[in-house]
Amino acid sequence: MESMLDESEVHSILSDYNHKRLRENMSGPIVSFLFHVVILTLMFLMIVAEETQPEPKREITLLPPKVELPIPPPPVEPPEDPIEEPTDEPNPKEPILINEDPIDEPLEPKEETEKDVVEDPIEEDDPVISDVADCSSPLTNPYVKNRGKDGTPGGGGGGKITGICQIPVSPGELNKTLKWLASVQLENGSWENDPAHSGLALLCFLGYGETPISDKYGKTIINSIKWLLKEYESKGNWGRAYSHGIATYALADAYLMTQIPSLVPTLQGAVKRIIYGQQEGGGFDYNYKKGKRWDMSVSGWQFQALKVASLTGLQFDGLDEAIIKGRTFCKTSYKSGNFGYSSPGSGGNMTGVGAMSLYIMKGHKDEEVKEAVKTIYNTRLQQFTDILKNPNSWDDIAGKNLYGWYYDTQAMYYTSYKKKEWKKWAKRFYPAITKAMHPEGYWMVSKGHGMGDSLPGKILATTWSFLQLIVPMRYLPELDIKVEKVARAEISADDIKVEIRVE
Repeated sequence: MESMLDESEVHSILSDYNHKRLRENMSGPIVSFLFHVVILTLMFLMIVAEETQPEPKREITLLPPKVELPIPPPPVEPPEDPIEEPTDEPNPKEPILINEDPIDEPLEPKEETEKDVVEDPIEEDDPVISDVADCSSPLTNPYVKNRGKDGTPGGGGGGKITGICQIPVSPGELNKTLKWLASVQLENGSWENDPAHSGLALLCFLGYGETPISDKYGKTIINSIKWLLKEYESKGNWGRAYSHGIATYALADAYLMTQIPSLVPTLQGAVKRIIYGQQEGGGFDYNYKKGKRWDMSVSGWQFQALKVASLTGLQFDGLDEAIIKGRTFCKTSYKSGNFGYSSPGSGGNMTGVGAMSLYIMKGHKDEEVKEAVKTIYNTRLQQFTDILKNPNSWDDIAGKNLYGWYYDTQAMYYTSYKKKEWKKWAKRFYPAITKAMHPEGYWMVSKGHGMGDSLPGKILATTWSFLQLIVPMRYLPELDIKVEKVARAEISADDIKVEIRVE
């Protein structure tokens, strides 16, 4: 059968068929390729557009810190080591020594001059200081009358407040102690990273009239205050009852002298913890325990802190009630011319603690204070006489009694500063203490709780000794509540001119 198509027609049909298959087979990949090209192009354009878009501005707002520092109930802490008490009991029936004093030590201060600046002076643009507080404020230091910055009525300059009262120790000798304390202050502003040691050291500088704007020790004081604030901020308190009471006392004294507003929240929180930790009977115990046991030694530091807090003019909920309860407690711890350590009338170093505490919280002499001062006078004068006769007995006698002398001297000065008993006390006390001072300005007692040749032991002995020497420079004997209210009323916002910031 003859073919219906010739060869050229067959070839043309096959060619058309092959082209059609080729187009069908290629259309899918071509479409897919074009689709991916479009997608990639769009993605590229989106990325480029995002990168070229300008970065939006971001604002950061720093919120002010909360000033209210609620204090939780004190945590359970390890027991505190008690301060050792001397075993010898005073004899309240022994008559007051009023005979001629056999020790003829001159009371006139030695002629000495202070050395030049210990540390760099504070720059006017220091970020922690704005203007200078008016040190003529009645609350600058309400304990001392008619006192100016340079020690004279209406004096000024230098940021130092020196008492005009006379003590038989030269400024040069006292400055040795401050210089030594400044030299052993740690770089972070503390002494031995311990609130108690740091508080005692700060009290020495403040007690001598140094302030945050003092030429010599201004930075020492500023760094000390800043460390106390940071320590409190990090832990919510200053540790055990001894440490917390001492540090609170020091911060209250700092506010009293400077009126620095930024101290107020921490001070209010610290005082709140003390008030919360007071026992129903008005005393205090280790770690603010609320049991039946009380401790006059622990209580003494809390009472000092509460008293100075009451002088600041700030508001503390429950403060007046706490002071009234403290008065009652002191009276119940008294018996037969002595105040007790943890039982009424046990005496020893606690007689001075009780007498001083009751006096500063009452503002006048109760019968218990009068009788306790007689006990102090009769027992302590002989101790000073023994040291003067035999300087080698310093370690034995001071090891047992240096802590008590800190309180005894205050009690004697408050109650007898115009009487012959104080003059006789000063005639023996001052040479006994000053002759034991190391040439570099510190004290060392080899025996006694917390004492020794270590740096912490020297700091403890030095601060207790120094604070005793400057009692007449710090305190106004009459601490009547009426005087305090008058002083508070005279404070205005214009007196608040110093600021310390913790960063």
